[in-house]
Amino acid sequence: MVANEKWFTGSGASADFYSYQIEQSCRFEFSDNSYLFKSSLGTPTSLKKGTWSYWFKLHGRLDTKTTSSPEHVHFASGTSGGAGGYMFFETQHHSSNYMKLNASNLHNLDAGRSDGRYADPSAWYHMVIKFDSTQSTQSDRLIFYVNGQQLTGFTTSNVGLNEDLIQWNTNNFIIGAKQPAGHAVDGTDMYFAEFIWVDGTAYTPTQFGESKGNSWIPKDPSGTVFGNNGFHLKFEDTSNLGNDSSGNNNDFGTVNGLSASNVVIDSPTFGS
Repeated sequence: MVANEKWFTGSGASADFYSYQIEQSCRFEFSDNSYLFKSSLGTPTSLKKGTWSYWFKLHGRLDTKTTSSPEHVHFASGTSGGAGGYMFFETQHHSSNYMKLNASNLHNLDAGRSDGRYADPSAWYHMVIKFDSTQSTQSDRLIFYVNGQQLTGFTTSNVGLNEDLIQWNTNNFIIGAKQPAGHAVDGTDMYFAEFIWVDGTAYTPTQFGESKGNSWIPKDPSGTVFGNNGFHLKFEDTSNLGNDSSGNNNDFGTVNGLSASNVVIDSPTFGS
């Protein structure tokens, strides 16, 4: 596993190591019901291919979230909490720390992990999820990567050939919560940075990151083909945290429980 070493603190030191800078992140708070929501979507470029890429970091431990429910939501979509009505991806804490994608027509895809890989509150993680249901081999249709390394353990065999991506890219986009999709009220205690959705192209992690020394570090995503509904959230405009920098103007119009004070100089390339 390639580590993400983040102990450069300051622009000078960071510039010596990182050729591409992410200068800030946005801190989402469960107690403030923090989330971003976009309900107006265009015609998708594709429902059979797409890529999520973003950096995340916990604040606090997975098992200390102030609710009986242990989920920390990364993103969600949908219109109702019933079968066929939602999709979400989250980090959970139970007897082990693991990630879970719950998508109604993709069934439940769980990856059990007991090594704390996703639970270190000092670490930044780069998440890439590649979806391409046109692949003839089932295991190639939905692939998860953390810090450039493919994860094993997800049950991806349920993704059918040429199956459409349910809900996401068709109904709405939600970052940090599930309730706007009509599901549970779970939120998140996480920092997010460089949150990207690509509509219509299935990219590998090297489109967004690269290995340097013993670290997996961000890479300039210029040249990314975002597609009709793609977006790139940099969280650099404190007066408009849902601003899309992809060129598509796919801004998130609803910013809930977030303000300029939630933008912090703590990122995969800058220390807190």
